[in-house]
Amino acid sequence: MPVLSINYDLKAPGKNYEDLLRRLRGFPKWSHVQDSFWLIQTALDKDDVYAELKKYMDSSDSLFVMTYTHAGAVWTGNQNETTSNIQNTLNED
Repeated sequence: MPVLSINYDLKAPGKNYEDLLRRLRGFPKWSHVQDSFWLIQTALDKDDVYAELKKYMDSSDSLFVMTYTHAGAVWTGNQNETTSNIQNTLNED
């Protein structure tokens, strides 16, 4: 399954984005790397993920979805088993 990067900027003051966060946690594998930066693994392509997540956002919010290639990635913090699995997938040759 491909690894996708999800980056967003939520701009609607007072809006409850819990449904968006619940959806992000609903992907088969996910890592909440930083406040508004996630990595996920899913069989869906970037366009489908974008359309799915956009349902939970306001028109003033911004969303960026990118499919990673196997160029690798490194980071520290927020480590868990899923994060390690995603890091290993990103660093495969």
